[in-house]
Amino acid sequence: MAEERIYTIPLRKEWQKVSIHGRGGKAIRAAKEFLNKHMKKEVKLGPYLNEFIWGKGNRHPPPRVKVRIEQDGETLTAELINAPRKEKKTEKKADKKEVKAVKVDEKKEEALKEKQEETKKAIEKVPAAHELTKESGLAEERNISQKKEKVIPKN
Repeated sequence: MAEERIYTIPLRKEWQKVSIHGRGGKAIRAAKEFLNKHMKKEVKLGPYLNEFIWGKGNRHPPPRVKVRIEQDGETLTAELINAPRKEKKTEKKADKKEVKAVKVDEKKEEALKEKQEETKKAIEKVPAAHELTKESGLAEERNISQKKEKVIPKN
C-alpha cells in the first residue's frame, strides 16, 4: 500500500439534477467522476461503498459519502472509510502448489509404506507350501491316491 487518501464526496448536487427514478445511478456515476478527477486515474468502487449508495434504493441515495482510496499494485480502489480492509495474501500461488505437491508426495509415501507393511504381514501369515502339506496331511493322501491308481498288470 503505497498511498492512502480520504475524501468526502458530495453526491446531492449531482443526483438532484436527475429525476427521482435515476438518482441511484447518477450518484454512482458522480462518485466515479469525482474520484477520477481527483486521482487522475480510473478508480474502482468497492462493494461496501456500492452497497451504501444503493442501500435505500434508487430514489434515496445518501447526500455525501466518506471514502478511503487504497492502491493495490496498479489498481485504485475506493471503499467506505469504516469498511473492513482486505487481508493481503503472503503466499504466492507457486508456493501453494509446492506445498500441495509435498503434501501429496507425503501421502503417497505413507500409502506405499502401509501397503508394504500389509503385504509383509500377509506373507508372514501364509505358511510355506511344504508346511501346508505336512500340517494338513495332504502328503499322505497324495501317496495313497497314487498307490490306488496303479494297476497291477495280469499275467
